[in-house]
Amino acid sequence: GITRLPIDLMIKNDIVHCQRTLAAVEEDAIRRKVPFTGAILVEDLDGLGWKDLKVEKLRFLGKLFEGRRHMVPQTCTKILIINAPMMFVRAWGLIKGWLVRPHTAALVE
Repeated sequence: GITRLPIDLMIKNDIVHCQRTLAAVEEDAIRRKVPFTGAILVEDLDGLGWKDLKVEKLRFLGKLFEGRRHMVPQTCTKILIINAPMMFVRAWGLIKGWLVRPHTAALVE
């Protein structure tokens, strides 16, 4: 689960995976001779439950959103959350102000 590994290790692991994905997308853009812009970050929250809505887990999720946005600040134009349970949708409206920066929160749909 999310609490078994130290948060810094999970974030480093996420950064490595994101960099690999971004490198592949950038390589494709170069090959096709198109600009690498307008990226949409998709976060799949399938399986998220009440047990996951603890403060430390929400802060971790916020750090992932922030870290991913900072990796491609001029490229990421939207963060699309899919498979979010209704309780997350309701909670997001209450917690987004302290969970992520306003610019990042504005990108989330």
